[in-house]
Amino acid sequence: MRGFEVNIISDCVIANTPEDTEAALKKMKTLLKAKLWTAKEAALEFEKISDKIKTSEKL
Repeated sequence: MRGFEVNIISDCVIANTPEDTEAALKKMKTLLKAKLWTAKEAALEFEKISDKIKTSEKL
């Protein structure tokens, strides 16, 4: 998608029914090549990236 990475926090997505939610997530993953994360996974990844930035700023 024009050089952007699409990241979706899957447990923060809701539709009218659970089936609609799953269908929407599946479409985003397939059509947009989105990476699906849970909120916990995203928080851990963000923390890793933040630590790397902090470490590189000290150099």
